[in-house]
Amino acid sequence: MRGIVVVNMLVKKYIPIELLKFTFSGGVATASHWLVMALLIHAGVAALVATAVGAFFGAVVNYFLQRNLTFESKTPHRIVFLPYLIVCLQIWIANGLIFYILHHAAKVNAVFSQGITTLIIALISYLLYKRIVFNDRKS
Repeated sequence: MRGIVVVNMLVKKYIPIELLKFTFSGGVATASHWLVMALLIHAGVAALVATAVGAFFGAVVNYFLQRNLTFESKTPHRIVFLPYLIVCLQIWIANGLIFYILHHAAKVNAVFSQGITTLIIALISYLLYKRIVFNDRKS
């Protein structure tokens, strides 16, 4: 039990709660992306198309979780949604390019390619959401 308390203290001290919320929210959004991608690949859809469609579904889930849970934004949807869409478009393009380079050019399998892509996209997303989209709260 003491080990759990120590880990909890270290997490609270060294990892900002916002980053933990971002990771959780992004994990749920990523799971929805991967689920849609897997279903489409299983149905015979090309991997690049499947990841693009999966990213769209993940983005919808992500908007509501990041806005309400992670960044607790009070900015009205009518103001924050357009910047979110613009950032999502950039992220979606980056996701496709990175995936394409890994999967098609480097011949890495689809699952591993998307795993690497997801890590890179997560870092880019956090920075863009925090600085551009949901910046109504000062950290």
